Amino acid sequence: MTHPPTCREIAAAIAEPLAGTAPTSASRWLLIEHRPAWGSHVVNDIMPAPIRQQLRVHGITPIAVRASSDRQEDGPCGLWLSQANGTLAHWLATDSDTRDQHVQQVAESGVAPAAAVVSGEPMLLVCTNGKRDACCAVKGRAIVDGVQPHHRPRIWECSHLGGHRFAGVTLLLPWNYISQCTSAADADAVLDHAQVGLLQPVGLRGRTGIPAAHQAAEIAAREIWQQWRLDSTVAITDQADHVVATDDHGNALLIDIETGQGPARPESCTGDAKPLHWVRAHARTSR
Repeated sequence: MTHPPTCREIAAAIAEPLAGTAPTSASRWLLIEHRPAWGSHVVNDIMPAPIRQQLRVHGITPIAVRASSDRQEDGPCGLWLSQANGTLAHWLATDSDTRDQHVQQVAESGVAPAAAVVSGEPMLLVCTNGKRDACCAVKGRAIVDGVQPHHRPRIWECSHLGGHRFAGVTLLLPWNYISQCTSAADADAVLDHAQVGLLQPVGLRGRTGIPAAHQAAEIAAREIWQQWRLDSTVAITDQADHVVATDDHGNALLIDIETGQGPARPESCTGDAKPLHWVRAHARTSR
């Protein structure tokens, strides 16, 4: 029997651009350990709408996470909050009820508790939310199960990140970079690079929390400069008909932003077809 193509197969067939497709509203992430079975909208299931709204006021996007081998119903639950200075704050709640109280406190204050441990070590989230989209279940599960053993402590399953059609969808914290990893070897490469302070350019979709055009411009500038250090900063500023990318050393690039629309295609395996909107960045010159 012939099965209809998946959203990922369709995106690959039309060569949908990757750059500029990371979530634009997620400038900070709150990771909430939730081990039991996930529904299609697990964050909504465990968090009331008013709490989610309060988090959004602080620019925080909540996401469920779990270790791939841990399915116990309750017990100590980890929480992580990405910081504006490029670090992750981590702390433990004794059980899910206490965890939910901690989440409410973060929603009210926008900060982690004083007792949280702050780290700049890499953590890679992989979307495996199969109830949301089959592509994430298939590709995400293969990544989680197939990474090298020494990377497994840094790999966590997560709920929906955005962009099922680019599965496997990964988020590199604390730097907020979304990538498409097509295999466990790709995820290994992301972590291998991160552990020596480098961003893996292959499959890179963009940095979350900034406009799509700025995501694409940052990637284009890094490619021109071959500057993939995670501690380097690429600032993007808008001009009348272009953007300017500036690095830590004062180098600048003028970058033209091209936008367009392609044929309608499904953004998920169960969704309706929607027009493809894409953005491309073209470096003009140095100054």
